[in-house]
Amino acid sequence: MEQSYEPHIRPNVSRLEKWRTDITAMRSLSWPYQKIASWLWEHHQLRISDEAVRKFCQVRNINKGAKLRPMPSKRRFQYDDSEAIDIKR
Repeated sequence: MEQSYEPHIRPNVSRLEKWRTDITAMRSLSWPYQKIASWLWEHHQLRISDEAVRKFCQVRNINKGAKLRPMPSKRRFQYDDSEAIDIKR
């Protein structure tokens, strides 16, 4: 009996994603990457290089000194069907 298996595709999710809001806040206050990496080690025991923090910020467009913007919500469109819609073409 032959079985075929699909190859495992690892999701491209960074370990830093959990702390994205913290990192964004730190970069908005002009924290250097090395200090952010040190903070992650001291507070979360996450050993990561300052270069990895830099690349994380670069990919997600997290810039030094930028104003904090709220994270976009993942709301879905909801249709209110309590009233009929009159569509005329």
